[in-house]
This record gives sequence, C-alpha cells and structure tokens, in this order.
Amino acid sequence: MSTKRHTMYNLGGALAPVLMMLVTVPAYIHLVGEARYGVLAIVWVLTGYFSFFDFGLGRATAYAIARHKDSSDEIRAQTFWTALLVNCIFGLVGGLVLLVAAPLLFNKVFNLTPALRAELAPVLPWLSLSIPLLTFEGVFTGALTGREKFLLLNVRTIIGTAITQFLPILFVWAISPSLAVALPATILARAISVALLAAISFKAVPAGWKPMYGGRAMMKDLLGYGGWVSFSSFLNPLISNLDRFLIASLLTPQAVAHYVVPFQLVTRGSVFSSALSSALFPRMARLDKNEARDLAWRGIRINGALMAIPCMVGILIMQPFLSVWINPGFAAQSALVGQILALSLWLNAMALIPFNLLQAQGRPKETTAILIIQVIPFVLTAVPAVKMVGVVGAALARNVRSLADVSMLVQRTGLLGRTAKLAAAPLVLIVATIASARFVGVDNSAGILAGLALLALAGVWVWTVCPEVRQITRLRSMRLTDLRAIMRPQP
Repeated sequence: MSTKRHTMYNLGGALAPVLMMLVTVPAYIHLVGEARYGVLAIVWVLTGYFSFFDFGLGRATAYAIARHKDSSDEIRAQTFWTALLVNCIFGLVGGLVLLVAAPLLFNKVFNLTPALRAELAPVLPWLSLSIPLLTFEGVFTGALTGREKFLLLNVRTIIGTAITQFLPILFVWAISPSLAVALPATILARAISVALLAAISFKAVPAGWKPMYGGRAMMKDLLGYGGWVSFSSFLNPLISNLDRFLIASLLTPQAVAHYVVPFQLVTRGSVFSSALSSALFPRMARLDKNEARDLAWRGIRINGALMAIPCMVGILIMQPFLSVWINPGFAAQSALVGQILALSLWLNAMALIPFNLLQAQGRPKETTAILIIQVIPFVLTAVPAVKMVGVVGAALARNVRSLADVSMLVQRTGLLGRTAKLAAAPLVLIVATIASARFVGVDNSAGILAGLALLALAGVWVWTVCPEVRQITRLRSMRLTDLRAIMRPQP
C-alpha cells in the first residue's frame, strides 16, 4: 500500500471534520451563546489534557505493531490486548482524578459567572467518563496506525466526527440550550464513536474478544517506550493548552470563545501536514537512521512548501470569512488572533515530521526533553502577554513557542541547517502577509494588490525549492502524484 494512498486517506479523514466544523460552530454559538460555548471549549481542552493518562501507550502500540508487521497474528493480538488492559486501569485512575479536580478548577480557577457555575455543577461528574474513553481511543488508533489501516481509521474518523459534532447540537436544539444538556450529550456521542472504533480495531489487528495478555516483558517494553511518550503527552497538552487555560482564568468565557474559534479554524488547516506525517510514521519506524532522516527531510520540504501559500491565503481572508461565518462583531475580536496563529500553523507543519522521526526511531526521550526545555520560558512569556494584550498576546506567545519547538526538533534530527535555509523566505512572507492584512487591509485595491504580490512571491519560492511540487504540477489531469515515488531516495 503506497504512501500516496495513506496520505489521501488521512487527508480525507482530516478534511471531513473541517467541513463539519464550518456548519457546527456557528450553530453551536447561535444556540448556546458565546459564554456557554467558551465554557464548553474549556471542557474540551481540560478533557484533552487529561488524555495524558494514556501514558503513551497509544503511540507505543502503533510503534510495536508496525515493528511486528511480519510477525504472527498472535503477537500483534497480545500487544494490542496488553496495551488495552493497562490503559483500562490508567483511564479509570484518570477519570477519578478528574472527578475530584474538575469542581476545583471550575469553581476556583476558571473565571466563570455564578450562573454558569450553577448550570455546569450538576453534570461535571460526566467529565470523568471521558478519560477512559480517551485512553481506549489511543490504543485503538495506535493499532490501526501500526497496521497501516488508514482507510478504516479515517472512515471511522468521519463517522465519529459526525456523531460527536451533530448529536450534541441536536440535543441542545431539541431539549435546552444549557450546559446541563450539552455536556452529557458530548460524552454520549464520544462513547458511540469509540465503540465504533473498537469494533474496527479488533477486526483489523486481528484480535479476538478473549483477552491475550502478553506478559510482564511485553508490558515493560510498551511502558518503556510509552513512558517517555507519556511524559511528552503530559507536557505537550500542558504547553499546547496553556494559552486557553490562561485566558479562561485571567479573562472571560467570551474571550475563550474569541480565541478558540479562530484557533480551531487555523489548526484544522494542518490536514495535509498531519496526513503526510501520520502516513510516514510506520515507514520511518522500519527504516534505518539515515534512510529515515532522508525520508523526513523530503517530508519537511513538502510540508513547508505546500502549507505556506494556504497559510497566507488564510491570513488574507480571515477577517471577511469570520464576518460572514459568525458575525462582524465576533470577527473584530478574533481575526487578528487567527492571522497570528496562521504562522504557528506553518511552524507546526514543519515540526510534525521531525517529531515523528524521533519517536519512530525509538527516541521519544528526546522529544520529551525538548518539551521540558520549553515549559518555563513559555509560561514566563505567555502569562504577561495575556495580561497585557489579552487573546492577541496568547497567540503571539504561541508563535514564539512554535518557533523554538521546530528549531530544537530539527536540530536533534540533524536537519537544522537545511531547514533554516528552507524556512527563511516563507517566514518573511507570512509575517509580511500578517502586516499587510492588519495595516493595509484586504477590502481595498492596495491591500488586494499587496496580498496578490506576496502570494506570487510565495509561489515562485515553492516552485524553486521543492522538486516534489514541480512533479505534482506536471501530472496530467492535475492528479496528485504517487508520493511513494516522490519519497524514494534521490541520487
């Protein structure tokens, strides 16, 4: 099965949620209001953070099953069941921790009105159910990734996203626009989605319904790899979600909504870079060091080239799009946040593949060390930034962190020099596009001409530095080229 097909499957699975989000976010905000939507966003961030109770076993499962590609079904089934049984325990522990922590956070830390606290309090225990679901989901997803069953994984992603996006809205519309309805409906939808994933995973591994514990040695191997991934999984959500936690505690639920909506919109733009990096992970796990690094460099080059122009286009259309999608008042509060975060999107696209390379080559300790180094500087940057300039400060701090992250990752993979040369021009062009959209505008002739000129320069850069893009454009009927051929080592 080719990298092209895997990337296309991942791309389809990532694009579908984007299209659904375009429908559900305005509907959600219209039904429950900005303040309640902001509270729900905090809930999603909090439960996502507690997914570190997976302790890295999802990625460890993908790594182990990919390495056992040619082993017997029994070995893969034992790997799957061992990870699942251990994660069952971790998920239950995480749920109990959240059961205790959630009331403290929502009553003492997050800046909610008394009315919102009263509305949320009776259903907070529902949050504890989300953690076992998340830990199970990690193992199921890891198993399908390791088996390279990307079509099945992404078909389920599309169906599961439809369930988790539309079912809560249906409940809110039919019963009441209340957090007491929206939160349980969200957990119920997630449970249905995970049950579907479980059925697919058991068949794909394949694993029977009778548990097959692989023994202490297998558990030790999984936890040995997963332990560092777990520490990384603990730190990464902490750093990634710190901006939203700070907004929730220092500002208002409405401010959370003004940040989260453009944040979700921008991060959904990572569909191609995420699809490619996910497809390459099993291959990099099987290659030797030099071959995997060469493959990673071509992936970085493709991601950097193919993400630059979409990021610039997103910056230029952010204000008018939010005005039409939500409303002009919301756009006035959120557009600059989205424009600044578009730079972070491009930096993260560059970071995905070196991050996956280190983990695919059995070096998760290094990705964890990189995150540890970032924690204190990011906190020292983000806290005063949010206090001084609000949600815009959070976006700026996130960009600084993203730049540091990609720099350290490519340094550890031996790709710093090549990546720095590659990134210089698009960094300048993206920053110039933000400045043009902010100070010249996009609703006048000068702004339109400036935007088109910057996009033209970006197009020239992409054509010059990325031979893979030149190959893509030469195909008849504009079909995507066989990425398997593109990603082969070049003389």
